[in-house]
Amino acid sequence: MLRRYAAIGAVSLLVLAGCSNGEESEPEKSPAPSAPKSTGPSPAPRPAFDPPTKFGPQGAALPAEASDAKVSAGGTTVEPLPVTLSGTTAFIASTASLLAVDTVTGRSLATITPTGGSPEATTGSTWVGTNPAKAPVLWANNGGPTILTTFVVQRPASGTQKAGRAVEVVAVDAKTAKSVWTAQVDVPPGLDQGAGELAANPIAGDGTTLVVGVRNGTDEGVVAVDLATKKALWSRTDFRAGVVSTGVVVGATGSTSDQSSVLALNLADGKQKWSALPGSLGLTVSTLGPALVIAAGKNYSSAEAVVAYLDIATGKVRDRSATDYTDVRCRFDGKDVTVCARTGWAAALDAATGKTLWELPDQANTRVAPQVTAVWHGAVYGTTDNGPVVLDARSGKDREVAPGLAPMVVNEYIGIGQPPNGGSGVRAYPAAK
Repeated sequence: MLRRYAAIGAVSLLVLAGCSNGEESEPEKSPAPSAPKSTGPSPAPRPAFDPPTKFGPQGAALPAEASDAKVSAGGTTVEPLPVTLSGTTAFIASTASLLAVDTVTGRSLATITPTGGSPEATTGSTWVGTNPAKAPVLWANNGGPTILTTFVVQRPASGTQKAGRAVEVVAVDAKTAKSVWTAQVDVPPGLDQGAGELAANPIAGDGTTLVVGVRNGTDEGVVAVDLATKKALWSRTDFRAGVVSTGVVVGATGSTSDQSSVLALNLADGKQKWSALPGSLGLTVSTLGPALVIAAGKNYSSAEAVVAYLDIATGKVRDRSATDYTDVRCRFDGKDVTVCARTGWAAALDAATGKTLWELPDQANTRVAPQVTAVWHGAVYGTTDNGPVVLDARSGKDREVAPGLAPMVVNEYIGIGQPPNGGSGVRAYPAAK
């Protein structure tokens, strides 16, 4: 079990200190959709480190869309970056386009836009966190790696069909950065009421089906898209999707302010497979491992913390935690560890059992918790008052105390994050060890 910690801070998911390392150039805006495009990404010329523990000192600036409304002027990240890496290519999602950028040079490779209507961009705001675009999904299909992203589009009238809004799914070849197909599906019933802004984001896929989350204000729903037929299998409102695994999508009913429960819906037809934790409030569902999810919230009546590790196949509670998960974000490393963290606290769980592997600060109060920025393949990336640091995911021990970067997005070639010594926006730094 994790020991109890009081909830702290409103925004605590990813915090990075901002300063300047001489890289003072501002991130360049992406070219207009009509700008010339290259033929595709260049081959990855960089050595691979899985996972990387050091990064080079010089980084290529990424377009402003990679961090707009995600990172505040003071350097506090309130939402994950809308960026997915495939090799050395960064795919950057926005409500208007998908950008492909060569992280070696910072060169724009392609600007992909929806074809079935004009994209609906959200109203500009000076406040952080209003950009609804989230990272696209990397789909390892039989034809090679494919990037899947989604847009809300204004669908023009045609024949007897009235004009309206739709969700457009766009598939892009990750190697060539070229669009390979698009498909349109209807907005879940009831979510397209009035003139409210719609947001649509890919949640995850299971190889044959893509789950798309759709939001209008505090109201949310989901659409399941068959990737073979490119048609919607089913849709549902009053559901906040969290995890896609083994033929189901697991999420929570209602909005975060409503009384809710955890549901698992069959990907094939949307029918309920199981439910758990009724009478909860503010539920979130995230991956603990291939067979388990973490469901966290509060008891609707008593407001006491509710944290349970649920079996994805059955919905049965495997274990519970006494820790208050308010403002906590949990990240599965893609291997065998999940790290949960908020400002001033971090802990690692075994992905198969939910057993606590380590927790910081430690009981002796000799070590502090890093502000976790990424977790990948056995490495925990973050920063403390002493600068960036990399921890071993299973032991919690310091693995590298001078990595040169606390990446927010990372793979074996690249780390993407804020310049460690200051500067605006985010840059792509080569893995060096």
